[in-house]
Amino acid sequence: MPFSVYNEIRSLNLRFSFILGMAHMIGYQTHQRNQLISFFEAHPNETFTIDEITEKLRDQLGQDAPSRSTVYRTVADLEKEKLLQRMYLADRRRSAYQYRDQHACASHLHIRCEKCHALVHLDADVSDEIEKLLRQNASVSLDVGNTILVGRCEKCSRQA
Repeated sequence: MPFSVYNEIRSLNLRFSFILGMAHMIGYQTHQRNQLISFFEAHPNETFTIDEITEKLRDQLGQDAPSRSTVYRTVADLEKEKLLQRMYLADRRRSAYQYRDQHACASHLHIRCEKCHALVHLDADVSDEIEKLLRQNASVSLDVGNTILVGRCEKCSRQA
């Protein structure tokens, strides 16, 4: 192979690798990724484990649903990109994920029900008061938008 052809092929390979790298960095848009984003956008106040996501997508999409391993990898990427928020469940062996509207949720705390996994958005004034009490009484500065308290929702409290 002539040297100039070799250099041209090498140059094309380098450019292709660069383009792939850039696509990954900006959040490469696959059909399955978009399916997951749409799923979470349709359930903004709910949390789901990987198995629940996979099952619900299978129910919705049938054979077009992504596999469990694809769901796992894509959810991990969306969490890194801060589109999803991870919550550890009571057994600490599993995690649940929720869509994260960075603008809407930045100013208040959340409480995740330990029984039904519902996510309750606290009023911003209540969140501010809790933050203030922690700062004054425990010298703790709270990251309100990233803090999730664990408790029981009203419905589950009544059932107890």
